[in-house]
Amino acid sequence: MLANHTYVGSNGKQNAVFPLEIMYLTQGEFSDFTHKGMYAMDFQGMYNASTRRYNCPYYAPVDLELVAIADPSNHAYVYTSINEVNFIDGTSGYLTILVAHDPTSYSVGRRVMQGQMLGQTGQYGNVTGDHVHIEVKKGRYEGCHYNSDGIYMMTNETHIYNVLGVNDTMLLVDGGYNWREFSEQPIPPVQSTRKKFPWVLYARKLRSKK
Repeated sequence: MLANHTYVGSNGKQNAVFPLEIMYLTQGEFSDFTHKGMYAMDFQGMYNASTRRYNCPYYAPVDLELVAIADPSNHAYVYTSINEVNFIDGTSGYLTILVAHDPTSYSVGRRVMQGQMLGQTGQYGNVTGDHVHIEVKKGRYEGCHYNSDGIYMMTNETHIYNVLGVNDTMLLVDGGYNWREFSEQPIPPVQSTRKKFPWVLYARKLRSKK
């Protein structure tokens, strides 16, 4: 997605959109590295098709509220949508997303509107390089647990590609997953048309009256 853009479906609900402008997948689902038994994915930031971007911004896929810090040692923040949203598989409901390794500290209750910067890729916690770790689930947050492989994960998480559309995202390295776009066009940010007040001219008029 693009910064400050909004994505709304024909039913008036926001479309849940992938939060990075460029997709560069570094670790997919069920990886033998740190994603055993889970649907999580890791993504690194990119300036363009050939240049890596550290502390790369990513954006709120929908209007979100920070509801939990699942793992403070990794800055694993859990956000839930403020309202019901549209998923790319055609269903609707509340969205919960976990993002980790952001270098910045946030507090529960933080709200971020769709298209605003949600966080940055980073190296906070148990990492081998700058990236963002993402997990998603349909519905509200139900906590986290250790799976049978000893990996700490969000309860009832699901496939990211069945939840988030990839509108306005360049798929540079996508892992071959079934990424799709919403049919609705994004709404670009409104540009202010208000003219600046001519303070210089006004000051001259005041001086001329003295």
